[in-house]
Amino acid sequence: APCNVREAVESTLNLLDHKLKNRVVVHQDYETTGDVFAPARAFNQVLLNFVDNAIRSGGSNIWIELKQADNRVFVAVADDGPGVPPDVVHRIFDPFFTTRVEGEGTGLGLHLSRRIAQECGGELRYEPRPGGGARFVMEIPAMEQAA
Repeated sequence: APCNVREAVESTLNLLDHKLKNRVVVHQDYETTGDVFAPARAFNQVLLNFVDNAIRSGGSNIWIELKQADNRVFVAVADDGPGVPPDVVHRIFDPFFTTRVEGEGTGLGLHLSRRIAQECGGELRYEPRPGGGARFVMEIPAMEQAA
């Protein structure tokens, strides 16, 4: 079934509103509001992981971008926190790997998010954010491409 990207982002932000209030400014840049070929629950889980990780990074800003090019939708979530240490960036998608203190998190969020993206015909990647912080991008087929 199709999943509307804008509705998914808004749902995620509503769910995490209690963590965002008075702590983080969310900047939204929606160049597309179309549908992707992904189960809504799984797609929302990826967004939840992205935004929750951005909140936990300790930054004061989160940027959410929705773009479409060549029948692919790009969902990017960036923050101005400390970013991923260069010595562990190659491990962040490994199952059970976490940069959090022991007892906080399972280390499965990014691993499962990447798997969800791949199962939907897409991909997920990390990029250092210019100026500091982290940027995660999920690229997934637009609904018309999958049809």
